[in-house]
Amino acid sequence: MKKLARYIYRIALFAAVLLPSSSFAAEPSEIAFPEKIILHEITPLYSPNGSATGLALAPQDVTVIAMKGNSIDYTIDTWVGPMNISVPDTKAEKRRPDGILVGKTVQLNKVTPLHYGPTYFASGAALAPQSVKVTGQNGIYLSVETWLGIMFIDERDIQ
Repeated sequence: MKKLARYIYRIALFAAVLLPSSSFAAEPSEIAFPEKIILHEITPLYSPNGSATGLALAPQDVTVIAMKGNSIDYTIDTWVGPMNISVPDTKAEKRRPDGILVGKTVQLNKVTPLHYGPTYFASGAALAPQSVKVTGQNGIYLSVETWLGIMFIDERDIQ
């Protein structure tokens, strides 16, 4: 056991002396990317080496697994494995990670329609601008306590 510990220690010491510390950690710019984005139109897919594949995605939420230097080139998880997309900010919407707002108080800055469930169809009721506590999340819909019981609001309507 002592021999194994000494061996591991020597390898770690060797690596620390010969390798720069930047090789052990990612730069903040490499890891600061949205977890999900919403595509608003048909988006072509590119292979990891950048060549066209002839495949495309319909409008939908996609999971981002990496981002290139600029803010429009993403590597996403698809049914055929990791693929690249190039999406200008006008054609996609960055999303917060699911569940990050649960238990937090958020500010509504405009009259916000209430939904009976996590769907596009509104209930006809609305909340005036105010602070509300988020109790759950389903996609882009956040559940909140209201005078009507638990209702849903669209996360794009909050600050």
